[in-house]
Amino acid sequence: MLGDCQAPPIWIRSPPALIPKNLSTDDMAALLRLHWHATCLLRIDPASVSIFGWSFILLAEAPVAYRTPYSSCPICGVAELGLLATADCTRHPLWRPPLPERLTWLRCNGCTHVFTDSFYTDAGLSVLFSRSNQAPLTKEAWDQQRFIWGPVVERILQVLPNREALFDGALSWMDVGCGSGGLVFTASEFGFQATGLDLREEMVRRLQEAGYRALYASIMNVQTDKPLHVISMADVLEHIPYPVGALKRAHELLADQGVLLISCPNRECASWQQMNRTSCNPYWAEVEHYHNFSRSTLTWTLRHCGFTPLRYSVSLRYIACMEIIAVKGGACKSGVPQRGSASSLEQH
Repeated sequence: MLGDCQAPPIWIRSPPALIPKNLSTDDMAALLRLHWHATCLLRIDPASVSIFGWSFILLAEAPVAYRTPYSSCPICGVAELGLLATADCTRHPLWRPPLPERLTWLRCNGCTHVFTDSFYTDAGLSVLFSRSNQAPLTKEAWDQQRFIWGPVVERILQVLPNREALFDGALSWMDVGCGSGGLVFTASEFGFQATGLDLREEMVRRLQEAGYRALYASIMNVQTDKPLHVISMADVLEHIPYPVGALKRAHELLADQGVLLISCPNRECASWQQMNRTSCNPYWAEVEHYHNFSRSTLTWTLRHCGFTPLRYSVSLRYIACMEIIAVKGGACKSGVPQRGSASSLEQH
């Protein structure tokens, strides 16, 4: 009988359903053959039922994976990893079931990079993004965004070649993960041909309705007609599962001597260390982040991807954050970064 067989779970493509007992043996055999060859979306375990005396078979939903584990360091590729910390993320405003309740952080034994043990699948991102739309900017917030981003644009202009072309509308700027669009409309005000990218359709729509160029795209799939002069990834790199791929793609999109802006938390800075000492560091429970960079590891990663870091500054947008401006060019660094004095600052 079917109930005596030891077949593995069979996966089927149809939605959850009940199969009545009055199916003929031939019909059941045909159904099982169909199930056996179908793509795995739902399951039935034939070892748990018997055709004779059987009332119903319940087809249960297959388990959904919300995160995919890393097998090695996403920065240098070294597979020797150590457990660093775990954190309860259920109090984060974006967390919701069925996402995992805890984040596990690892440290690479090669480059000392700190990252989560896994990253979201498409199913996980769908759950996460369902609550991640920002509120529309108030009329006061538009000027607040200008005040925040104006100095950033000025710092970019200090290192950008041919900056006089700005007054001819000849310089382009792409802001990856543009959010509410503050950097896009501020760069546009300075004279850049600015474009925002975001994976949240609502944010893209709002920026377009305000009269600015925005695309529903990631840096990995966006296409441009001409090389770009500036690419900004402000508080974005820590959200990308494999930052090296994104940085190499930015390198491809930039013109020679094009400028890259990166900002993200800096786990080497004094405020980070103080938050660790007082057990109040919010970044360990930040459900949208995969990485906690240090100035050292970010500098090495930029060089590894063909950039020359030119300027470091303290970011004013979030606590314990840094900002690095780099230019396309310079020899790519191979191997892994050497452990230096900066590593001794990392208490967590």
